[in-house]
Amino acid sequence: MVRLLFASDLDGTGVSVARIAGMELFAVALACWGGARNEEPEAILVAMLGYNLLVGAYFVSVGAGASGIGPLL
Repeated sequence: MVRLLFASDLDGTGVSVARIAGMELFAVALACWGGARNEEPEAILVAMLGYNLLVGAYFVSVGAGASGIGPLL
């Protein structure tokens, strides 16, 4: 999508940021789907939990497989 919009490729950090943004969109879709179906506030909590679990697992996988990671990761 970035290549189509900006005529350039993602490199290094851009790929990681794009993956995290995709996980965020999934969490938003989960919240909207659950909220529209049941109209319960718990749908937002489920979406936040899903986002945190996905991003946490992604950070663990990046940290386990990379040698040049930042000090916070």
